[in-house]
Amino acid sequence: MSGRRTQRVVSAVIALTGLCYLGYVLLLRSQNDADEVSSILTALVTLLATFGFFAPPRRTTGDIAQITGPLRTEMRVILGREAHRRRLLGSRILPVVLRSRDGGRHPDLHIGPADGTPVTAGEFGATAAALVTAGALRRAVVYGTTGGGKTTLALLMARGLLDDPARLPVPLSLASWDPAEPLDSWLGRQLRNAYESVRGVEDVTRLLDQLVFTTEPVFVFDGLDELPRGTAGEAMRQIAERIPSHVTVIVLCGSRRRIGQFPGPENWAGYDILPLTTETIHRYLALSTTGGVRVDPGSNQARVLSTPLYLSLFRRLVASGTARPEEFLAPADSSPHELRDFLIDRHVESALSVDGELLHSRDGRHLGFLAYQLHARGLSGFTWWRVHEAVPPAWIATLFGLAVGPAYELALRMPDGLTRGFAIGTTTAVILGATRGTVFGAGPAATMGLVSGLVVFLLGRGVLPAGVAVADAVQCGTAIAIVAFGKAKVLEGVVRPVLLVASAGTLSAAATVVTQRWLVADGHVDRRFTGVLLAVTLGIGVAVLAARLLIPGRAALSPARVGFRLRRGVHGPRRIVAGVVAATPVGLAGGITGAFRHDLAYGVALAFSFGLTAGVPVGIVGGLVSWAGVTGSGPRRGQAVAVASPRSLLRDDVTTFAVSVAGVGLAATLALAALLGPMSCLLDVVVRVSRLRLGIEDGLLFGLTIGVVVASFNSACIAYFMSLTWFATTRKLPWRFIRFADRLCAREILRREGVLYQFRNDDIKIRLAHRFEPRCRCEAGGEGTERA
Repeated sequence: MSGRRTQRVVSAVIALTGLCYLGYVLLLRSQNDADEVSSILTALVTLLATFGFFAPPRRTTGDIAQITGPLRTEMRVILGREAHRRRLLGSRILPVVLRSRDGGRHPDLHIGPADGTPVTAGEFGATAAALVTAGALRRAVVYGTTGGGKTTLALLMARGLLDDPARLPVPLSLASWDPAEPLDSWLGRQLRNAYESVRGVEDVTRLLDQLVFTTEPVFVFDGLDELPRGTAGEAMRQIAERIPSHVTVIVLCGSRRRIGQFPGPENWAGYDILPLTTETIHRYLALSTTGGVRVDPGSNQARVLSTPLYLSLFRRLVASGTARPEEFLAPADSSPHELRDFLIDRHVESALSVDGELLHSRDGRHLGFLAYQLHARGLSGFTWWRVHEAVPPAWIATLFGLAVGPAYELALRMPDGLTRGFAIGTTTAVILGATRGTVFGAGPAATMGLVSGLVVFLLGRGVLPAGVAVADAVQCGTAIAIVAFGKAKVLEGVVRPVLLVASAGTLSAAATVVTQRWLVADGHVDRRFTGVLLAVTLGIGVAVLAARLLIPGRAALSPARVGFRLRRGVHGPRRIVAGVVAATPVGLAGGITGAFRHDLAYGVALAFSFGLTAGVPVGIVGGLVSWAGVTGSGPRRGQAVAVASPRSLLRDDVTTFAVSVAGVGLAATLALAALLGPMSCLLDVVVRVSRLRLGIEDGLLFGLTIGVVVASFNSACIAYFMSLTWFATTRKLPWRFIRFADRLCAREILRREGVLYQFRNDDIKIRLAHRFEPRCRCEAGGEGTERA
């Protein structure tokens, strides 16, 4: 019997034995025995979940050969659109000369005519692909100055390789990789986010091995210099070790000071992209109305124009009438830095205007803030689902502190046993789901606790005595603050979840008791240490259990990919089982707390009615949503190929959020309506003891609350829209941020690498950052780029 099957059998035996024994105790033994057994079983289930006994089994991938054809077609569409967006398809491309770093033992490699005549994009790509096919470029690191044409080389080489049916290019930007993460995991996730055809592959960590052993891939990695500082060596080590030596790998790297003369792994070739010669510059300028322009070979102007980026900007600005040739060529004493700044400033001014008028007065400020944030954080690109990292943590903490409001409002109407612990548990679940990968320090965590406590007090003060409202505020605020502070890696390992649950329960119970005895002189307050400890521990414990079962990947935030179709396979039913296992303990925990506060009959009725009658349908719907979210959406109607983009990812993520809230909310609402209607006999004891009065609005609030919890486990848009509230209210970035970024791409200030936005060139980013914040003393230029 396999280890996985043994684990499932042991889990089932333990669960059935525990349920049978608990039923026996509840029916035939005393209430004290039942309380003790319930506590033991709850602790046992928590420990088993911590060790992974109830976790969904490891998923397996399908055959990569099934998606190679669609992936190749999709790459052709995406790379073609990117080349068109960069105006490469209708332009003449400057030839590239690669000089080996081996001291002249190998000849120069020419991509394009040796005389420097510009060629079409198709001719350039075919020549670059021919070098790979012939074995001249097999495992190599290609260095170039900023703006020297590395990204254009990578793009057109990949397009050329697509015409070779024997090879599959895999072009990726390294800018989004932190080499602390294994190459397999990062590469698989990037391909899944960038290409719709890879969405159906569940275990993306095996995608690299399948590509290597079932196809003949050519990996083209751009942006080695854009990795976090000091990690290039580790990145190259992983690339060299994880990708077998018979596989072609081309890595492109900027020749900047922070990367230095990094040699690359042993037995790898190193090449430099040579600057353009004066003859090549004149040939290129002769293709347009700037053909009469001549530059002095020894001048700073020639030095700047020897970089393809600045030569292209100069030709375009002069041809469009935005700048006169003499403005750039005449000043003999201008430094290369000043000349580059002149071209960048004119390019940005032209890009942000139509017919000489600015598109919007705030666009320049938004663009400067974006450049400064990226430069100050040492980032070369960004994705929409990680923009919350640029928001002050106190702002995120404040908004999540407000999230306790709906949960506590619902708790005020729910029966005893599903009150404060329920509110704390649901808020904990939303925090764990919607802030994956975010670490809150002591300050932001305290802010979240204070805000949540204030919200609880304001809501409770209207219906409860002042002392009770204060005690509830202290209990909820303390618990949520501890959850926020200690949530890092709580979904992994053994010790952290136990410490989090135990410390939150103990400290909140102690704070509540101290508040009741010493700070609040109110006879209505009756918050015993054991009762508070039990409620908080069960509430947070159930939230951690649900998060461990339902959060995919247990990693940082990533967009959801809902598909509205369920693929065949055993993983789907397992997701439904995981959803039921995660939803049912909510009612069971309420039953345990209710039995502690009232009697055994009350606890059994509450646990059965809310745990099984409401928990099972909610779990089934939540599992179905999770199942559908794995498969991806595929091509949309009217599309031969479904192309992933930041906008489509956001649309899919918002759709997942809406489906989760609507589907789970509807299931929870109908389950509660059934309990209040045809199945009301199950609640007779609960209604009599707690004087329960629930209406249709309470059912809707219950359904929406549970729906938001499930949605936070599956989508990333909550943190994104919370971030936009800060950006927009402080006028840092516009509300329609993705539209703004797409417009900058169309105007050649930004570019897209898959789903990653980047500035077209680091010099542009650094210049804009310096203009936004002059204290950021940084210089643009191909020879070096550093902050002072």
